[in-house]
Amino acid sequence: MRHTPTNGITGSQAVLSNTDAGIPPSTLAAQLVENHNFHDTRSDDSTFRQLLNEIRASPESVEADADGNGKLITVVAEAGLSFRDPFIGKDDSNEQLEATGIGKWCLQGLRSPSRELRIACGRTLVFFLARPAATSHTPSRQNHMALLNFMRSLSRTNDPRIWETLIFTFGQVATSCAGEELNLVLLQLVEYLGSSNALVASLATLELQRVADSFLDSVEMLLRPVWRTIAIAAVKDLRKKPQKIQLLADVIGWTVNRLLSETQMHTIPFLVLWDQRDLLERIAKAQGNDMSVFELCVQERNLPVLLATLLSQHPNNGEAVVQQCLANVKAEIDDTETTQIFKADPAAVAREILIIIVSSHDEAKQKAIQAFKELAVIVERRSHSTRSAATQSRMTSLFCENHALGIVNYLSQSIESPVAGTLEQVRSVQAIQQLVETAQADSLVALPQIRACLQAAFAHSSLCNPAFDAWVAALTLVEGEALESFIEQTFTLIVQKWTYLTSATQQKAYDVVAELLKNYSTLIQSIVDVLPSLATIPLMSKFESQLSRFKAEAEVSEKLNSFVKRCRDESSLIVSQALHELLPYIEQHQHWLHEVAASEQPLPIVGQLLRALLDVAERFHDDPSNIAERSAQCLGVIGCVDPNRIENVKESHLPMILSNFKQAGEAVEFVTYFLEHILVKAFQSATNPRAQGFLAYVMQELLKFCGFSKEAFAAYRPLGSQGDEVYSRWTSIPEATRQTLIPFLSSHYVLKTNNTSMSNSRHSPVYRPNITHNTWLRDFVLESFHNAKGENARMIFDRVARIIRGCDISIVSMLLPYATSNVIFDGAPAEAIAVGQEFLAVLSQSAENLTASQASHLGRCSQDCFQVLDYLSRWLQGKKKLVSSTRALIERSGRMPDHMEAEQERADLQQIANAEAVLGSIPSDVISRRAAACGSYARAILHWEAHMLERAAKKEIKVSAEEEDEMYQRLQDIYTSIDDPDGIAGVSSHLHILDPEQQAIEHRKAGRWTAAQSWYSLRLHNDPQDTSTHLKSLSCLREASQFTAILRQVETAPKSVAENAVVQSMVAEAAWSLNEWQWFDQHVTETTSTRYKSFNSGIGLALKALREGHPVEFTTRVDHLRMEVAKSLHGSTTSSLQSSRDHLLKLQALYEIELVSGHKKTDKPLQHILSRRLDAVGNSHPDKQYLLSLRRAVALIGDGRMRYNLATSWMATAKLARKGPNLSLAYNAVYNATSLGDESAKIEQARLLWDEGEHRKAIQSLEGAMAARAFASAGTLTASDTHGIATGGEVGTTALVSMTAAGDQDQQTQQNILIAKAQLLMARWLDQAGQSSSDTILHQYRQVTFSFQKWEKGLYNLGKFYNKLLDAERNLPLSRQGFRTLSGETTKLVVENYLRSLTFGCKYINESLPKLLTLWLDFGIEANRPISKEVPSDVRENVDKQRSKFLDGINKQVRKYTDKISPFVFYNALAQMITRISHEDKGVWEVLSLIIIKVISTYPQQALWSLLGTVKSSSADRANRGMNLINRIKQNNSKTVRNEGVSVDLRDLVTRGQKLSEELLKACEVAIQGRTSHVSLQRDLSFKIKVAPCPLVIPWERMLTASLPKINGSRSMRTHKAFPMTREAVTIHAFDDSVLVLSSLQKPRKITARGSDGNKYGLLCKPNDDLRKDQRLMEYNAMINRGLKKDAAASSRRLYIKTYAVTPLNERCGIIEWVEGLKPLRDILIALYRAKGVKIDYNLLRNLLAEACANPPDSLNIFTHQLLDMYYPVLHEWFIENFPAPDAWYAARTRYARSAAVASIVGHSLGLGDRHGENVLLQEETGGVFHVDFNCLFDKGLTFEKPELVPFRLTHNMVHAMGATGVEGYFRKAAEIALTVMRSQEDALLTILETFVYDPTADFVGRHAKGPRVIKIAGMNAGLGCNQTIPESPREVLESVRSKLKGLLPGESLPLNVQGYVEALVQMARDPARLARMYIGWCAFL
Repeated sequence: MRHTPTNGITGSQAVLSNTDAGIPPSTLAAQLVENHNFHDTRSDDSTFRQLLNEIRASPESVEADADGNGKLITVVAEAGLSFRDPFIGKDDSNEQLEATGIGKWCLQGLRSPSRELRIACGRTLVFFLARPAATSHTPSRQNHMALLNFMRSLSRTNDPRIWETLIFTFGQVATSCAGEELNLVLLQLVEYLGSSNALVASLATLELQRVADSFLDSVEMLLRPVWRTIAIAAVKDLRKKPQKIQLLADVIGWTVNRLLSETQMHTIPFLVLWDQRDLLERIAKAQGNDMSVFELCVQERNLPVLLATLLSQHPNNGEAVVQQCLANVKAEIDDTETTQIFKADPAAVAREILIIIVSSHDEAKQKAIQAFKELAVIVERRSHSTRSAATQSRMTSLFCENHALGIVNYLSQSIESPVAGTLEQVRSVQAIQQLVETAQADSLVALPQIRACLQAAFAHSSLCNPAFDAWVAALTLVEGEALESFIEQTFTLIVQKWTYLTSATQQKAYDVVAELLKNYSTLIQSIVDVLPSLATIPLMSKFESQLSRFKAEAEVSEKLNSFVKRCRDESSLIVSQALHELLPYIEQHQHWLHEVAASEQPLPIVGQLLRALLDVAERFHDDPSNIAERSAQCLGVIGCVDPNRIENVKESHLPMILSNFKQAGEAVEFVTYFLEHILVKAFQSATNPRAQGFLAYVMQELLKFCGFSKEAFAAYRPLGSQGDEVYSRWTSIPEATRQTLIPFLSSHYVLKTNNTSMSNSRHSPVYRPNITHNTWLRDFVLESFHNAKGENARMIFDRVARIIRGCDISIVSMLLPYATSNVIFDGAPAEAIAVGQEFLAVLSQSAENLTASQASHLGRCSQDCFQVLDYLSRWLQGKKKLVSSTRALIERSGRMPDHMEAEQERADLQQIANAEAVLGSIPSDVISRRAAACGSYARAILHWEAHMLERAAKKEIKVSAEEEDEMYQRLQDIYTSIDDPDGIAGVSSHLHILDPEQQAIEHRKAGRWTAAQSWYSLRLHNDPQDTSTHLKSLSCLREASQFTAILRQVETAPKSVAENAVVQSMVAEAAWSLNEWQWFDQHVTETTSTRYKSFNSGIGLALKALREGHPVEFTTRVDHLRMEVAKSLHGSTTSSLQSSRDHLLKLQALYEIELVSGHKKTDKPLQHILSRRLDAVGNSHPDKQYLLSLRRAVALIGDGRMRYNLATSWMATAKLARKGPNLSLAYNAVYNATSLGDESAKIEQARLLWDEGEHRKAIQSLEGAMAARAFASAGTLTASDTHGIATGGEVGTTALVSMTAAGDQDQQTQQNILIAKAQLLMARWLDQAGQSSSDTILHQYRQVTFSFQKWEKGLYNLGKFYNKLLDAERNLPLSRQGFRTLSGETTKLVVENYLRSLTFGCKYINESLPKLLTLWLDFGIEANRPISKEVPSDVRENVDKQRSKFLDGINKQVRKYTDKISPFVFYNALAQMITRISHEDKGVWEVLSLIIIKVISTYPQQALWSLLGTVKSSSADRANRGMNLINRIKQNNSKTVRNEGVSVDLRDLVTRGQKLSEELLKACEVAIQGRTSHVSLQRDLSFKIKVAPCPLVIPWERMLTASLPKINGSRSMRTHKAFPMTREAVTIHAFDDSVLVLSSLQKPRKITARGSDGNKYGLLCKPNDDLRKDQRLMEYNAMINRGLKKDAAASSRRLYIKTYAVTPLNERCGIIEWVEGLKPLRDILIALYRAKGVKIDYNLLRNLLAEACANPPDSLNIFTHQLLDMYYPVLHEWFIENFPAPDAWYAARTRYARSAAVASIVGHSLGLGDRHGENVLLQEETGGVFHVDFNCLFDKGLTFEKPELVPFRLTHNMVHAMGATGVEGYFRKAAEIALTVMRSQEDALLTILETFVYDPTADFVGRHAKGPRVIKIAGMNAGLGCNQTIPESPREVLESVRSKLKGLLPGESLPLNVQGYVEALVQMARDPARLARMYIGWCAFL
């Protein structure tokens, strides 16, 4: 591109206004003449400006000056050029030259005999020219053309004096020209080179050089873009004016021969046309090699221009003219040869004709257009065809269809050519427009190429206007699916390029948008969410308003979903614009995002948005645009959300080629995948035309390989098998992708270069330490391609090899596994070994002696090797399954394999052997060590454990204890690297001797930093120079947040330690955390920060700039850090939110720095924003502490304290540290908060004392603070609500809220939240201490509610204490129970306080709501029954009177709060309420029915499912009550209700819901005969499919679960949306007819519902099973899940128990959410054993088990050795086979161990039995454990004929699959955490269980049993045997569960702690004596 000139008139500054009018211009001119030294002073600036103002105001002065000698104009010109600033600006350049006095006079002045006047006029005229010349018809362009035309006409005057002036003026004009105008100027200057006047020629030479200098270019580069005209002008006079071309060559610096050679493609056409053979021969001679003229003419670069030029000169008889002209250079040419010359490259010829069309005007242009049509006829016509107009039109259409791709490709090359000038680029863009206008719809075959080409043109500001014209031309032709994306890109281009468009083009854009909105209004409404905003363009305000109306109804989630779609678009323009709009949008709505992210059930849109942004950052991380940086900014706004709540893993679905490309179908499937997912996307995103051309060629050839062609599809017949297969494959490709591929079905790309050679001579192995990754990968792949085996593989790889050198490296990496495995599977042994050796060479290479660059390349090479090894593992898994299934099929057929089958099996086995040989040739320990070095720790663990198993399996090699310890120590090192405390602890338990170093590591990872630091201090005392120990010690201090200690240690540490990169980062963090900047200045410098690229050092430098008052530098440094993080977001770091967590944390930190410093503004209070952001981080205490520390560091700089509450931040740190626990940090934070005046610090200090066991001191401290009125002294803050009071974030606890009591507007009692918190804490401590009377404690609890009435926690705890008193009384005999308990007064107090608490929050909803409902409903029954005679008669009479009174009071309270409490609260207990709809008390029923109706009317699409089942109840009373509710709902006053913003026809919904329920019930109950696996829903189950569509949601858990507000407060409770995605609720659209029948006894059947979103949802219809039990168990498990999510330790480990939706249809049938991808454990194990030839012989097993139990413990060795050795562990192989990718394997195995632990503990608490191998399943997608069949509850397994003696299933297979750590580490820790969480939730869990076991509608626990049963259990070891009681009543069930939660073993009276109880359970579960006695079907041996 040409640079902007550095001198001359710029025309960018307007003339000053005329302030001193009245002075004659002549006088002003005289003043300037007197002071003529313009170059030395600016003193005359104002005089000169005044002169110009006078001239403009009095143009007659110019006319008067014309009568004189022009002194006025001379002064103007000389002064204007002398002064630096321009004096005629944009406004003046827009004045028409010929319409002003100055302009007209100057034009005439060019003819003046006065040289001085001519020069002055020439200078002045330039003032009227704006630079660069606009491309539209503006006055400036008109001035250019007017001046140039005048000067060209004047140049015809044969007056050398005028020529001199013109040469000078042309030079001046050139500096303000571009494009066509510059071409004309340079052409005129070149003409002067041929002047016979030597002076004129010399002046022209000098002026050319001056013009080039002004553009900072050489003359060669100046003229190159305009050779097309300049060369012709130079050569045409070669004989007459030889000096012209000689001077031109001289000024360029070439010889004449070189000039002729360089310009030949432009000159030859005219020389041929003019029959200048002698000149042609001279040019040919200049080429050398004795080239003939004909050979010169038909050269590739000359022929297209020649043919185009000749045709354009004589279009009507073009072919004859061409033949005649060519005959002049080759006499023997004939018609056939001429036609072949045209057909050699018609696209190139067409390109040249199009260039001629857009370069010509009037008649010449029409000739060129006709020439284009003539070319089409010549190329496409058949011999002897006629030449009618219709024929020409048809041929033109056919020509465009066939050659549009090639034409666009040639034009793209011109646009992207680095040597092409602006003029040539503009003409190429205009040529595209001409092609579109000429070819019309036929040009659309090249639409993707046209779009790509024009998008590349839009990247150049000088091409935006012609590119937009061409874009609009294409837009008018687009229809169908392509129009949607075209419209989106059109809007994006307008918004992004608006400022580059001229006013005329802007008006055109306006008209285009208006036309689109008019003609495609419906389409635009459907895609309005993905269209960019036009708000930044004032001209488009009307359209923006219209679009805004379309968008008005969009919710935040919907809007974000549209951004996700736009971010996933292939167009970088759309992505860029989407991010540009997304950033401010999410900044505005970040509070919504963070509340959703921290909610109990986060919406999937948050994860989807993060996934899209991470993908964008990875996709554009090397892109020069700012897309990656903008993506990083968006990620920073969203922040480091908890990946345990929100996750979105990147999906990868590379095809598996099991036949190694031998099967044509599989090869074609691979090619179609490669085309669809790789090549087409690369082609669409390519902006380099050359790269796009190579991709086009490969796509063309691969389409041929697949058999895809227009001819094949034209001949397609639906009944033809082969054609049908090809066509089916073609139609399986998405429509949008097919549209891109269609042009290549008939394209004719030819590859003219060999791009497949190796980069150097053959080297074996290819890898060497000094080779780059790119070179190694491309060479290795090309070598593998050259060694391809099999015809299909060779055909594919030979074509793909053409792009290997130039394509994106990710494509080469994707091809590597296929290229290398092809050689491995079917290559010669030597070739396969060579591939293995290549991998070994890379993986065994040590990085010790390599440079940093070499080590980096080694790491990338290693990652590619790992990719191949993963593919081989996956391939082996698939191949073995294929061979096994083929064998089984032949065996089932009862025949022997035929010859072909046998040969195929031998070939398959050989391939398997080859693959295993290559994998086996690379030692597992080698892979493990290299993987650890690359940071691929999951792979390192996988292969190191494989190495350990290999060593253990070699019986001839006995592994000593020392060797075993070494292997475990190595494994511990790997776990240490990934900071996995569970893995470290698990490995440590297997070490025979745990040395101090390993103990220190374990202490560190467990958070016992003081213990670890003690060891490091001792080591450093003995060896102060030990760098390794220094690093470990400092890291330990960093983890403990002991920043002061870090600085002290670094101060005395050796220099090598202080300068260490990691230490630098820690020092920087410590310095800015402590506000000790002198340490930062001393230890951290710009050099070290840059060298190590330390993020914390960079943060420090940014804050230092802010501290020193350099805001620009601060912003620059923050932006630089963000860009560095963005660049690192690629590869494995973006595979999941977990893997990208560190990067997201850094981006969040950068954004919050800008927030706290004030560089980012928010529309909400900063403290509120930051609190929500901290909540969203989750339970990662280190991450939260880091952010809090950074916020404080920023707030201490400048006026940060005005925006940020430091005391609040310290309190948040104190709470986190206390929970950590990190008591030293907690105390430090408390002291800091206290010093800042935060009174709540006293409460936190008391908590710390209590947690340390100093209970007396804690109570005294709190009492003292309360007595001193410490919390009241802070004052009060008046507010209307408690919104946001009880949050877990950084909201200030110092807020003192003054409230008006509800319902009493006159009461103004001030209520202090701090006092209430202190009082509540005191009440709870007194309650726990057990040293105060109940009245004292009750008084303390009541004081809380007086201090702060509208606080959920205070009210809940008061109600809970009342409930405690109630339970204590009820445990007494009736004769000793008090009046308050018997009369219901205490019950009323419990219910009332629980109800009040629910109006202000729902943190305790799962404890309070079920309990209050149970108490209320049970008391409603008790109040209507006679009082027991055990109650004294005097009490009985009084109680009888009061019961009804208190029941009425409770009913009134519940009725009152039903209106106050939001319906979603009661929705969570809807199932419990519906079970009690048969309540016998009329008053209770009336209130209960009102609640149910309110809930269902509010959430009908979800809640109605719970009620429909009661209508078909076997109980007539329940059915009647259910129908009563249904009818009352139908009779709702409002026919249409609003379901959270969505209108629902309630009556219609209920009616259709009833019909659907009836059909589902029928589908459950219809008997299925025989052993069929599939039946018809309509025919066999009599299901009426017309019940669908139905507006009820799909009964899946995620559709039916209501969300709860994260923020407490009455306002939040009122405004909360329980189903925020109601607009997108998935309703039932239809049902599939095919039904899967399961093989179990009751024959449950799976039906498939199709949702309104188009997806399929499975539902399991279960007959003869009361699913209400399962439904309650899911509530129990859901409660545990909520606790696990809230607990930091559980959340960080992603502990969970799988739940699903259960919907009873009556007491006998129901539907269950179908969970896909489940595999019974028994089936997995049997399949693995079968593959190894091990069969299950149950007869033998029965005998062996009997022998093992005959004489225990002596006979147990039969079980432990003989049986378990026979069925050795194999389950671990399932994880390796099912999860071949190491990261997936590690995640799956970890999830397996942890989910097994949680399920085991939860199941044990419920006494869940019958855990045989078919009731324990594994999730094939995640590896998690999944339990089914909950019929055997509450220890009923002990009642079996052969009792189930173990607490849960933990067989040797399950343990071995947990890896080298076994039950230690992951399993044990997860079990301990689960039990800890369950203990903390004991009250809530027992409350839920209580509503279950006391359900009067069902007998789930066998209430009618005669009495408890006791069973004796024997164990192998002492302590494992016991007598266990089986609970038989609800009370016994609850007591049994409570005992297990407390840690009471059967027969024991002292509870065990968590660790002890888990250990006891594990021992019992693995006890051989118990396992051997299990019934055989339980399969304890598997």
